[in-house]
Amino acid sequence: SANYIGIVGGQTGTPGLFPSARPVTGVAAVSDPLAYLTEPSTTGCGAGLSYAAETATVSPGCYNGLTITGAANLTFNPGLYVFNGRISLAGAANLSGTGVTFYFNNDLILIGLATMNLSAPTSGTWNGILFFESRTDSRAVLLTGAAASILKGIIYMPSASLDITGISSMQLYSPLVVSQLRNTGLTSLTLDNYASVNP
Repeated sequence: SANYIGIVGGQTGTPGLFPSARPVTGVAAVSDPLAYLTEPSTTGCGAGLSYAAETATVSPGCYNGLTITGAANLTFNPGLYVFNGRISLAGAANLSGTGVTFYFNNDLILIGLATMNLSAPTSGTWNGILFFESRTDSRAVLLTGAAASILKGIIYMPSASLDITGISSMQLYSPLVVSQLRNTGLTSLTLDNYASVNP
């Protein structure tokens, strides 16, 4: 229901995410609202996590990547997850977790066919932060094929593009702090007020 969308640079194509909003280009850039956050260390990360079709509970920690190749059912316990390597979700997995923050660095994140029901912490250091890509990482984050996913929390990728494509439906309670937002082939995306979840 926005009246306009302010764009620092230019705009190509049609604003499919906001068809009723008037794009206004050439606006002044705003400062990074989350510049105060200190990035977590990736020193001493353990082995990467790998799942196929099993059901498992995952604990917070520092890992050298995450790979899912099948219809795994994963529950993430509350806390900070640091991934210092590739995140590849290629299977029809179900991911759930409350009070979780995912920090990733040094490789892109691929979310394909996974259904996510994830929410960020509502207090503490990572209050409100769901996804945090390193400020030095400019590789795009791809959200693709994640049917009926619900994400509640800030998606913070100040140097990278968020590419949303091919999703049958997704609900975001997610302020976006991203270098670029691209939408291709999206059937249904609902953007809700995150303050209703976490004032």
